[in-house]
Amino acid sequence: MQYSAVKSLLQETAKSMKKQGVDVVANYPQILADDALFDYYVEALSEGLELNMKDEFKTMSGLVREGILAETVYGFKPQAQLILPVFRKMWPALVAREALTVLPMEQPEIIRPFLIAVAKVGNEEFDLPNLQRDVSSATQIGVTAPALVAVPSVTDLLAAQGLNPSQAHLQRDFQIVSVTFTTDNGSTTSNVDILVEPNEEGMFNFDVELGTSGLVDHVSGNVDYFKGTVTVSNTRAGEAERVTGISIVASISGFEEMYANKISFKHLKIRMNAIDHEVQAEWTIQYEQDVKAYFDMDVQAQLVDTFGNVIALDIDRKLINALIRETSIFHPNAIKTFSKTPDANFAFGRKEWYNQIVVQLNEVSNQIYVDTNIGVANTIVANPLDVAILKTTSDYSFKGNTVGGGAFGNSPIAGVLDDTWKVLSSPVVPQGNMIVLLKPENPDHAVFVFAPYRPLTITPFPLGRKPVMTFLSRYAAKFIRHEGVGLIEITN
Repeated sequence: MQYSAVKSLLQETAKSMKKQGVDVVANYPQILADDALFDYYVEALSEGLELNMKDEFKTMSGLVREGILAETVYGFKPQAQLILPVFRKMWPALVAREALTVLPMEQPEIIRPFLIAVAKVGNEEFDLPNLQRDVSSATQIGVTAPALVAVPSVTDLLAAQGLNPSQAHLQRDFQIVSVTFTTDNGSTTSNVDILVEPNEEGMFNFDVELGTSGLVDHVSGNVDYFKGTVTVSNTRAGEAERVTGISIVASISGFEEMYANKISFKHLKIRMNAIDHEVQAEWTIQYEQDVKAYFDMDVQAQLVDTFGNVIALDIDRKLINALIRETSIFHPNAIKTFSKTPDANFAFGRKEWYNQIVVQLNEVSNQIYVDTNIGVANTIVANPLDVAILKTTSDYSFKGNTVGGGAFGNSPIAGVLDDTWKVLSSPVVPQGNMIVLLKPENPDHAVFVFAPYRPLTITPFPLGRKPVMTFLSRYAAKFIRHEGVGLIEITN
């Protein structure tokens, strides 16, 4: 939203409020004090915002209002009527708002719990979601590698899991998937894949040819599903050339009364403290004396347009630098490099070469999925010069604001890549650093939290020869899961 649009919005808002019988300048304290008038005022200011952002803006405007009212204890300041218009310009332009999880704070210091689901399977406990473990079914044996049972032997599979028949039983999915045997007078050990399933009584038997020697070992046994034991024997027990073991996969019942799989919940408690973010504006004594200048629509539009941009950029710069710095330190596994110069043996031109950046993006996204167990990355934040690379790819589609897009427009959204990543553009992102991050829908899965406390206020300090008007934003910012962010480092 550029200067002309700002001025038009302020004019239309003033007209709307006059229809309610109040003036946005003369009656501003009344607007703040009256819930209905304030809601009408915010509704007028939010004109032009998309539905989701409009709801967000209204919520945050309530926090701004609380800050203004708290400051009027010592007298109402005429500059206060600039705060919400500046906030209207600043808030939609924030990359932090679009890329990070926004959780408003009601106090300057809070302890925010983030819910963590935990599965309890038998005597084990692990965080959810988990890519390797089953929760809704039984405890599995031999998932990553089949479990070895010696031949001959009687093996208690329940005891190996710290269980007994009063707690759990074996399920009837028991399988023998390979055998180990010795040949050459016992000097050579070999493995052969097989698939043997016990009958309904748990009995099994099969023959194993011992290499090329012509010898055959007969293996037989029984699975006691209730007791959880496997009894196995062979006809060549004691011989040098014989079957020495079987590899099995099985599972333990997860629905027994004393051994039910459970999901419980914990809270990861994170302390969050609001910090002060200040931008000061100086003007002359003459300008200070001319109070009417605050109420002139042209001056208001200039102030709103200028300071809305400056504050948004400054907040974004601080948070984006934190993203890059901490990801470089704490999540190096999710950092890839892409060169804008095609490889010497690449014969399809620079445009086709730029399509290869999607490969690195997928690798980073998948690494984030593996490390968080939440989901793949869904947001890219980059400098406009690096976004230009994405725009040349075949998978890029535009879904942004062409006129005022980027950090100086209504929204920093520049487009969508591969129907997977929302692309955000901001000049405060250092060129050559493309941030790839996960923004989950569930706030309990937050990767990086941006928590506004007093989103914006203005305080005049005319104490010296040069009066100063301070734009103050108070918020907390906290990395919750470093593994939810990666980087593409772009080189020439």
